[in-house]
Amino acid sequence: MRVLSAAVATLVLGNGLLYWSYGDCLSAFFHFDDFWVLGRAAQIASDERASFLSIFAPVHGFLLYRPLSTIGYFLGIRLAFGNDPFWYHLVQMALQSVNASLVCLLAARLLRSPIVGLAAGLTYLTTPGLAIASCWPALCTVTAPTLFGLLALISWTSPSPVIRMTLTPWWFAGALASSEHGVVLPLVLFLATVLIRSAARGRAEIATLGLLCTLSAAYAGYKIYYLRFGVVSDFPDPIVRAVMLQGYTPEFSLAVFLRGIGTYVGYAFSPALFLVQQTAFTKMWVGVGLLVALATTVVAFLRTQKRKAHFGIAAFGGAWFVVSLLPVIFLPQHVASYYVAMGAPGISLWILGGASGLRVPRRKAAAMLLGISLVGHWQGRNIILESDEFQFFRNFTHAAERWIRSVAELQLHSHVTEVVVPDSYLAQLVFVQGEVTKSLLCSPIQVRVARDIDHIPEQPGRVILREPFWYPRDPQARSRWLPRRCP
Repeated sequence: MRVLSAAVATLVLGNGLLYWSYGDCLSAFFHFDDFWVLGRAAQIASDERASFLSIFAPVHGFLLYRPLSTIGYFLGIRLAFGNDPFWYHLVQMALQSVNASLVCLLAARLLRSPIVGLAAGLTYLTTPGLAIASCWPALCTVTAPTLFGLLALISWTSPSPVIRMTLTPWWFAGALASSEHGVVLPLVLFLATVLIRSAARGRAEIATLGLLCTLSAAYAGYKIYYLRFGVVSDFPDPIVRAVMLQGYTPEFSLAVFLRGIGTYVGYAFSPALFLVQQTAFTKMWVGVGLLVALATTVVAFLRTQKRKAHFGIAAFGGAWFVVSLLPVIFLPQHVASYYVAMGAPGISLWILGGASGLRVPRRKAAAMLLGISLVGHWQGRNIILESDEFQFFRNFTHAAERWIRSVAELQLHSHVTEVVVPDSYLAQLVFVQGEVTKSLLCSPIQVRVARDIDHIPEQPGRVILREPFWYPRDPQARSRWLPRRCP
């Protein structure tokens, strides 16, 4: 009961912490990848023949196949709340708090202290990499696999064999259907089996783990095959294909690996945020230091007896963090803060488990960790909100809203049947892939994207819109032009 109370407290306090930190995001519009998912979700919602299985139909081939965290997620919110972006942002933020409460449950179970669990859960919410993931609904692609991964770990470390054997495979399936990042989950479960002393190691558990690892290897193998051969058929245009594959070319080298570790530890632990702005050389040596610390923790686990369980949990936490980065660590052109979401809880377990192994009182260690993390979060919050990720978020959402509102205003004139806008990446995402006139505006008006707009002739019913009308940022005005639901 005390553990459950700590999880509920984490949920409540976590929502407050997130609102204080990123509450302005609740008034933001939709952003970037949100639009193509909105378009597909709207198609399914309006199709009377569609079923739940419709969300599993590939949209962009297998490259970004994440049906649960994209189509399924947006469709569920659309059916429940309609078109208002406020609800999409609110649900996304609430999911982060749910994940924090799961971190609390896991840490409280492993370290046998609800207070430690509470500290670990709230520390997780200070993770710098969760900032943009709390504000951008499309990043459920990292929030959902984190959710399923935490549920899998909680089930796998349960004393009940029924829970371990019945639920864990389903959580793994959910993680894999949410993102390719779920492919590392069986390896994380293997580390838990080896390093956590209380973990079950019976024949049934080993067999289940072997099955999950086999499925994970098959998934990873097919993904590699697809990137080499299948992507050509799904993206025949070489320019489009190059854009889609940009950043997905791996560089397998020790230097890239070490620099990646040094970068992502800054995104995973608020007091270390300054590392993100350091030179590549500094990041590489930070990566070396982190791996040396992890190796030291593993040695302590192997050589000690009295505190073996605590050092095992610490070693698991550090290894969990590193392993969770394997899908992206060798992609130096594709670095993003939110990739730490799945492994960031490992940092807290590493620190708290190590402190227990060194005989630091658990409550004292938990208070120190949470205090340092909150101070680091308070100091680094403005840095995060002024980062390139957030600058792009604010600029794109405002620009997209201006374009869509301009079209919404034009559709009020009965003589307007077509709007022509200049070609741009934003226009392609919003009007072509997102089909916002259907998905958000519920309108039959046609929006045409033209590369050479100056050569488009005037004709009755056609409006050539070279730039959007100017509107200030005013979320309250959306109720006047954005339909709550499409009929």
